[in-house]
Amino acid sequence: MNEELLGISVAQRVIHQSAVLRLLGAVVNYACSVDIRVSVAVVDTAGLLAGFVRMNSAFLVSERLARTKARCATGLGMAPDAAEKILASEAPRVRNALMMQPDFVLIRGGMPILDMEILIGGIGVSGASEAQDVACALVGLKVLGAEDSQR
Repeated sequence: MNEELLGISVAQRVIHQSAVLRLLGAVVNYACSVDIRVSVAVVDTAGLLAGFVRMNSAFLVSERLARTKARCATGLGMAPDAAEKILASEAPRVRNALMMQPDFVLIRGGMPILDMEILIGGIGVSGASEAQDVACALVGLKVLGAEDSQR
């Protein structure tokens, strides 16, 4: 490598494909056990899709919402409820500007995926109630051992 370029890059950790597959499987199994149908998206730290599943009979719009929830949680590094609390003290223009961004949504069901407090991706679940979407996302984080850092 050219010595002039040393020191101008950083190592970046991202979620591993095997973790994505475990997460997707756990969420689908849980959703089946509670008789709901959801779409689940997992993105890497750049917001690029790392894995996705849409269960049979899940609402078609849930596909796009799951991806958007995952990207937003990753981009912010926090779940929607935490972002909403922070935005409550901001000027309305700040909230309005954020709400106009293509990958910004405060609908619950998206969460960042952290490994030892380092952002490695995000999960988004859509297709059921907000509470059920959150429960599904937490199941996915739990299978990775990542849910403790979300609270």
